[in-house]
Amino acid sequence: MRFLLLLAVACRLVASAAGQGLGFREPAGPPSVLELQTEIFQDRYLPGEAIEVEFRIRNLSGQSLTFRPEEDWLEVTVWSITKSPGEGSLMARLKPVRINEVFTIPHTKAIRARVNIAPCFDLMRPGRFKLDATLVHANVRGQSRAAPLLLEVVPGSKMWEQTFGFRTLNSEAPPELRKYILQKMTTKNFPLLYVGVTDADETVIFRQVSLGRAANSDDPQRKLDRLSNLHVIHQIGPRIFTHTMVNPRGDVLQRMTYESLSANLRPTLKADEEGMVAVVGGTRRLQADDVPANPAPNVPAAPVALP
Repeated sequence: MRFLLLLAVACRLVASAAGQGLGFREPAGPPSVLELQTEIFQDRYLPGEAIEVEFRIRNLSGQSLTFRPEEDWLEVTVWSITKSPGEGSLMARLKPVRINEVFTIPHTKAIRARVNIAPCFDLMRPGRFKLDATLVHANVRGQSRAAPLLLEVVPGSKMWEQTFGFRTLNSEAPPELRKYILQKMTTKNFPLLYVGVTDADETVIFRQVSLGRAANSDDPQRKLDRLSNLHVIHQIGPRIFTHTMVNPRGDVLQRMTYESLSANLRPTLKADEEGMVAVVGGTRRLQADDVPANPAPNVPAAPVALP
């Protein structure tokens, strides 16, 4: 009878663990003298958007350690999360998550590196996910596991779309059809504005381009120029606007910030006779994230000390 009771308790424990929906893990090994921390910078992402994870590694092993991409010292897994117990599953990994450079960490020192994990997993459908990361090294006993990260993939709120054709330079092929989609996504803190670049049927997402923070009441202005580049100007704060130019590949060619001349007169987009688009009205305000980057100011050389 006692044996059957213990067996029943064990079965209940197994069922409880399975009910978490995220599978079993091997028992934790000996503690590692390496520390691993991970961080993401948004709580929500659009399908196809880059998901940058920052990995921070501290070495307390008493020796310098070298990490090489081909040694597979970083293991990253992503699990789906659902409200129903037992329904979570391991997401398919398309390729390993790697920091593609060789680096050495001296004892007591730390490094940090950012990696876009979106191409490594099938995260194109909306859902909630948990990211686990584990660090091992051949010269160190044990493994280090970072605290799990939670993230969500959500559809954006479509504000405008435009199908267009473009031909690559020196190409004799017929124009390729693509689509720009202007959409808004609300995060935990504030709304973000995006330009999505897809094929004409929206089955392939080439790029999700974040235009940054957006004002709730703003209606962004948009225009295509004769080269099929999309120009968007939107409000990011009181009397402050950002102009962004995106090409058909999803590259940001230009990003500049303007301040309106008055509360009732905002900067606008205007096309000239040749089909090129520019901003009229407003005063340019230099920002650290301008594209192209602003040239560094000329700083006078320090005087040379004489003997």
